[in-house]
Amino acid sequence: MVTKRNKIVTENKAVFSSLMTDIAYMVDCKTLVYDHAYELSNQITKFLPWLKDDEQNGIHMLHGPDAGNGWIRSTDDTIFLSKRTRLIIRISKKNIQLAKKLVGAELKIFDDTLVVGESHEKPLIAARDLFSKFVMIDNKISEEQFLESANNELQKSGLSLNNAICGKTHTLEINNKTIYTRSIMLPGLSKKQSLIMQDIGLGEGRIFGCGLFVPHKSIDAVSNFKEED
Repeated sequence: MVTKRNKIVTENKAVFSSLMTDIAYMVDCKTLVYDHAYELSNQITKFLPWLKDDEQNGIHMLHGPDAGNGWIRSTDDTIFLSKRTRLIIRISKKNIQLAKKLVGAELKIFDDTLVVGESHEKPLIAARDLFSKFVMIDNKISEEQFLESANNELQKSGLSLNNAICGKTHTLEINNKTIYTRSIMLPGLSKKQSLIMQDIGLGEGRIFGCGLFVPHKSIDAVSNFKEED
């Protein structure tokens, strides 16, 4: 879906701003099953059913303690959450007030209960390098075919996947089906490209945490941008 971009003019120069934003909620929960995307989505959309009306709305999966340059999976498939852990959803800026209805909700995720606390807006950052841990794929296609398919999708929004780097494959259980995913990094983006990618995502399943891009934890991730085209 191609969406009209926001554009702010300052000193005769057009500056693009994101259409989407992240909302971060405090959480009260000690542990979660690693593969919790489907249950989390089902629980949240009971309180925010409008999330399902726009394919660009997304729900980030929760993660455990940070390790090195990313998130690690525990050997027993249990995530241990800290007080700093936040539940994050990505929504259109026009729906910020509606998202507050999730505050106070008790979400039943398998055998765990997650209580949603206070929230705040977390505007998208124009980062030079973006990363998505889970992009839905056809497990029968090669890495090269995946990149070609992704590039064809992004060309509809005037973007391309130059220098994209594919990472590990993962599986998720979505509605009793095994879904295959692959991680991908997009390096060397301009500010405009970075914000558009975070707005539109890649592939299907944003509501299950797939295809959502975040700044990559690399040196120089939010500086040394290319000049805007």
